[in-house]
Formats: sequence, structure tokens, C-alpha cells
Amino acid sequence: MGLQLENEMDAVLKPVQEARGMPNAYYTSPVLFQREREVVMAPTWSCVGFASDLLEPGYARPVDFMGLPLV
Repeated sequence: MGLQLENEMDAVLKPVQEARGMPNAYYTSPVLFQREREVVMAPTWSCVGFASDLLEPGYARPVDFMGLPLV
């Protein structure tokens, strides 16, 4: 899938007059979802909430982020 993925990403990143969107499978495939989680989300920080979401200092709020349960 490596070369195919690179070609599809190249098509997305072209100037807007030539660009194409990602194929539908990228929005529905569990395999591609897992790959996105590993390659895009895992290596960096992601905001999953704000302090204003909590009722009191010291409180926690469980969230589900891309299928990963977090507290």
C-alpha cells in the first residue's frame, strides 16, 4: 500500500485546480484508521479537552480519542 498511498497523497496535495480528494476507503477502512492513529496521531500531542470542560480543579473527564480511552 506504500506507493499507492504516496500517489494518492500527492494527488491531494496538488494545487487546488488539479487536486483530488482521498478515496472513500480512507474514511471507512478500519485498517487505514489504525494506520492514521499510528502514523499521524501517536507521534505528537493532540488536544482532547480544555480546563474549562472540568467542573473543579483536580477533576478528570474520561474521553475517547480515536478509539483510545483516556482519562
